[in-house]
Formats: sequence, C-alpha cells, structure tokens
Amino acid sequence: MVPTTESARLVAEKIRHIWRDPLTRPARLLHVMAVASRVDGSLGAMRITPQTPSSATDRFSLEIARARADIILTSGAILRSEPDLQHAIAPPVAAWRHEVLRKTDPPEVIFLSRGQGIPFDHPALRQPGATLATGSATPDGFMDEIHRRGIRHRTLPGNSPRALVDQLLSEKTRTITLECGPSTAAQFYRGRIRVDELMLSWCQGFELPDSLNAGAVESPAQLRHHFGPPRSEYTADDSSYRWRFSRWVAPRAFDS
Repeated sequence: MVPTTESARLVAEKIRHIWRDPLTRPARLLHVMAVASRVDGSLGAMRITPQTPSSATDRFSLEIARARADIILTSGAILRSEPDLQHAIAPPVAAWRHEVLRKTDPPEVIFLSRGQGIPFDHPALRQPGATLATGSATPDGFMDEIHRRGIRHRTLPGNSPRALVDQLLSEKTRTITLECGPSTAAQFYRGRIRVDELMLSWCQGFELPDSLNAGAVESPAQLRHHFGPPRSEYTADDSSYRWRFSRWVAPRAFDS
C-alpha cells in the first residue's frame, strides 16, 4: 500500500535506500541481529549494554523488523539482561506499519522461558501483547503469579520452540521476528523449520570483548551456504564505527 502521511513516506524511502526493497511481503521467519568481530576473527552477537556501540541505522533496522512482525519471539533471559527493554517503535515507523503494511494490532511478544527467575515487574511484561511461553512443567507458584498479574501465557507444544513456530506458521501467521541471541536462534538454522530472512547489522572495526559477546554466530561463508549471496548491502558510519547492513533471503522464501 502507498503511505498517506509524510512521516510514513519518508520511512518507506529510507527502507528502499538501505535494503533496495520495500519490505512489504510477509517474511514468515525473520531473524534480526547485530554482530561484531571477536579477537579470533569470528563473529559474535553483541550483548546490549551501555558500553555496546550504537548506531541509528541499526536501531532503525530493529524497529523495521519489529514493525513487520505479527509475532516477536525472544528469550526470557533478555528480561534479566535488559531491565529497561521495551518493544515500542517510533511514531514514523508505526505510521509506516499501519499505512503500508496495514497492521493495526500490536505484535504479540512471546518470551520463551523455563519459568524460573522471571522479573515479573519488568516493563516489557506490561506492554500490549506480552506473553510468557513455557513448557508444560512450571515452578511452584508460577501460574498463580502470572494469573494474578494478568500476563498472557502459552504452553509450548511438545515443550519445543520449533514446534511453537511450526504451529504459528500453520495458523497463517505472516511474519514471526526472532529477536534473540545465537543459542536460541541456532535451532532455526537447521532442520525443516528454517529462518527465511536475516537482517544483519555488523559493527566493523570494533573488537567484541567477552563481556559484550552474546555468543558465536554463523560466519559469512555459512550464511552464504544457508541463504546464498545477500540481497542487499549498505554501509554507514555511525558512532565512530563503520557498520554494514545486509539482508539475506533464503532461496525458497517468497516463492508462494
């Protein structure tokens, strides 16, 4: 759809400038991730802290991935590591979501968890669409607490995040955005259920210390094996570093 307001039009233009695509088609399973090089030359996902390099374009990429989502899938651990986390998007991106994608309801944000150590007072659990997803067995008092607080809950089919994604996609969910680190995302790079699209932000020239390393990720060669060559690449100098933004799409994606 064509944007009707100036703010949404500018977002649409910026999207085409960075990714050379309007990003209006459903992605099915979309992964968004920011990485940097480790001392041995391999790539690691960046843990978000006040010391992590920031980029306005990376923030925009994350907001677009969130805007495209009908469901955001993330880990419960992020509630402990990022106490101020929220999934809100800026008003211009929200306008693009509404006017171009025709999405009016907020995405469901599913936090995968074993139910232990949940900071129930976290602001992310008070946002629209927040859901805790656990296996069938939960710690004593867990269900009573979420019912008391009015937090939505899902039981993972077969205690499996992959089975949950399979179920959601079979229910005609158009785009699920994986907003998670390598340990959670790895299961979606193998087997029948695989990531269809990756929006990757790479902070170059920054050596990722262990304290900011959220885990090893696939090398560019491995990404090419999974996706083929990137659909687009864009570079920007943000906050004293050069960033490369690439979009990878699996060959089978968007065939239907």
